[in-house]
Amino acid sequence: MKKTNGEFESFNSFLLNGLIIFMVSTLMLVVLVLPYKNYDNAYAKKEIPEISKMSSVPIPPVIPKWKNKYKNTSKILDCFIKNVYHEGPRYYKGLENKFEISRHELEKEIILERIRIVNVMNNRVKNSNYPNDLCSVVYQYKQFSWTLEKSKKNMNLRIINNPWEKYNIEQIRILSKLWLVYGFKDITSGSLFYHTTWSSPRWRHAYNMTETSLWHHFYAKEEV
Repeated sequence: MKKTNGEFESFNSFLLNGLIIFMVSTLMLVVLVLPYKNYDNAYAKKEIPEISKMSSVPIPPVIPKWKNKYKNTSKILDCFIKNVYHEGPRYYKGLENKFEISRHELEKEIILERIRIVNVMNNRVKNSNYPNDLCSVVYQYKQFSWTLEKSKKNMNLRIINNPWEKYNIEQIRILSKLWLVYGFKDITSGSLFYHTTWSSPRWRHAYNMTETSLWHHFYAKEEV
């Protein structure tokens, strides 16, 4: 029994649709799944051993509603990574001797300090006195000192060759992925400001200290 033209057209349409579905599925696998597989491999191989102990850090599975508006995630993650890298502490070999604690404890403190800095960024985004998106908060004039230095502002963190700097950048990059997917609990009690422990800016007297760490003192506008 011969097939009619209509049957051939229907069969060709079926094959074409199947091909399109296969191509789209393959593209989604490459774009969405494989990048995360690389991070899974990093955990499995313990290339970054301390970041794999994130279970000791308060990271609840919560996505704040204000974050859902982000569409250009690559730009947002770039702002996140640069600000945490320049504002936060970085580990290098032997740093634990300076603080007289174990490397494990120091790396845990570094992770927590980075989360505190992220908390301040988040709190500013949610505060009506600041821009309502993360990149605008990061690059707001005279807020984060590194943005005033052209060399740091134009630095490409992807091509840094120093092994310890690459180690820190990769940790922050993984932290940025966790932030984008889950968000972080605010462990600074709503802080909007901070300064290093070795500095004494005059503005600190106008606010209430909410948290202190090895590197920074954190402040909020009101008592919390």
